[in-house]
Amino acid sequence: MLGELLFYVALFLILLGFSAFFSGSETAYFSLTPAQLNNFRNSVNKAERQVGFLMSTPRQLLISIVVGNTVVNITIASLAALLTLRFSLLFQLDQNITI
Repeated sequence: MLGELLFYVALFLILLGFSAFFSGSETAYFSLTPAQLNNFRNSVNKAERQVGFLMSTPRQLLISIVVGNTVVNITIASLAALLTLRFSLLFQLDQNITI
């Protein structure tokens, strides 16, 4: 039981990192100025050109980021409910109260 709880807690933290990644990506991409995007599109750096390419269709990029973040957040919420139930069983708490 304890090993299962540790697995779920580790998975929870990993998913929390993914959620932060998606949120940070959205902020980073959509805070770029038009001048920065133009510089990125003409850059010799492959990563900068990729950012410029992704921002050529900002709506599609935003939808992808938001859908990814939503899937992760729904998974986190489900996992939180499962963890709450498992902790209530471990500490012999009333399950009706904990959930």
